[in-house]
Amino acid sequence: MNWAKDDLPLESSGERERRTLAELNPFGLVMFFGAVLVLGYFGVAAIVQGFGPYFSNTVVPFYAVTPPGGTAAKSTSSLNPGRAYSTKSFNLWVPEDYSIEFSTRIGSEYGGKSVEDPGTLYCVVPICVENKVKETESFTGVTWYLHTADGYRFEIHSMADMYRNDSEKLNPYDIPPGITRRGGLVFLVTDKAKDSRFLTLEADGFSFTARFELQNDGRNS
Repeated sequence: MNWAKDDLPLESSGERERRTLAELNPFGLVMFFGAVLVLGYFGVAAIVQGFGPYFSNTVVPFYAVTPPGGTAAKSTSSLNPGRAYSTKSFNLWVPEDYSIEFSTRIGSEYGGKSVEDPGTLYCVVPICVENKVKETESFTGVTWYLHTADGYRFEIHSMADMYRNDSEKLNPYDIPPGITRRGGLVFLVTDKAKDSRFLTLEADGFSFTARFELQNDGRNS
């Protein structure tokens, strides 16, 4: 039967879509979808690259304990007596007329304390701290160490100042502007320190490490 153009039966939209896809070249379909995937990939990559610096500077894993980019390296200096190390608020130095004193007893005859372990000594090293800013500050947050030339390290004796006169101690608290405090740091050491010709006093702060190179004559007080 011959149908006139206007007499052809109506075609549903679903049939029309299936016929259109069937008439398409399979190779063309592959190329089309391949182009869509490629464009999509590069589009996403461009977006990530554009916003990458923002995310890298603001998103920090919950377990991170340092700010993005890490922390600045500590400032470290080695100085001879008489030369000061300067922080933001303080100058600190070992006086030129220093002497390192060793003893088996600290404090007075009646209110002092002797060492408890054979072969140990109290070692007193003088230090000066100057407040260089225009307001009262406390020189805290610093750990002091005493090193021998052959690698031994000793720490401050935490209870020693209980047995010493105020004039002998270093008081780091509430230092008025322009004022310098001087006092002795007391370490509990062994004979290794007394026998070491050279000693290093180290001040280890949050953002700095200052080392003072000392000559030791093994003096007993």
